[in-house]
Amino acid sequence: MPCPLIPPNPPLARRAYRIDRYLTPHTMPLITAEAIFRFVSENGHIAMETRARGRLFTVHAIPGGLAFTIQNGNHRFESLAALQGVCDEFNLDNCDVQSDYRDITWNASYVLAVIDRCLNP
Repeated sequence: MPCPLIPPNPPLARRAYRIDRYLTPHTMPLITAEAIFRFVSENGHIAMETRARGRLFTVHAIPGGLAFTIQNGNHRFESLAALQGVCDEFNLDNCDVQSDYRDITWNASYVLAVIDRCLNP
């Protein structure tokens, strides 16, 4: 299902959409931070690319979350709590647009790529 077109900053409209989406049956499996962490742990260092811009990165599990190594060699960390926040949001509307997760994390493009790989290995 494509991501819905929602006007910028419509907290009430977005909330209403999410409530409606929450009440309808899910066709996608629900994803959790623990499932993602387990998937990454079992597969070691995984090379991926972001969906939006095709930027290469690697991800691996570390105690307390995930570590991303981006193209320029910098490292980013995503805690399990923030990862669960992205999963909760993703489970509500199955949207893979990174700007929808800006209030949760700045690593959304990397997390969404990992979710996609986890759901479609």
